[in-house]
Amino acid sequence: MEKTHKPKSGSKSSDNLRNLTLTGYLTSELKRGYLLENDEERYAKRREKVYTFFMIPRETEKFFAYGYFQCADSFTFVMTFLPLRFLMACWALIMRGSAKLFR
Repeated sequence: MEKTHKPKSGSKSSDNLRNLTLTGYLTSELKRGYLLENDEERYAKRREKVYTFFMIPRETEKFFAYGYFQCADSFTFVMTFLPLRFLMACWALIMRGSAKLFR
C-alpha cells in the first residue's frame, strides 16, 4: 500500500485526485464495499428480473410457433378437407338427383 500524507492546505477533492493511482482506482472499483451476504435479498430480486428478461424471447418464440401451427392447420383444412367435403356434397347432390329421376 502506498502511504499518503495530507497537506494542511487545499481542498479535499484536489488532494484526492492527486493521490489517486491506477491500482487504487481499480481496487476501489472492484471492491466497492458490496458483500452478497449483506444484500442477498436485493440481489435475488435483481437476479429474478434478469432471468425474467432472458425468458421473454423464449416465451415469444413459443407463441410464434403456436401461431404458425394454427395457420398451418387452417391452411391444410382449406386445401384438403374443404375440397373433399365439396366433392362429397356434389356427389350426394348428383346421386339424389339421379335417384329421383330414375324412379
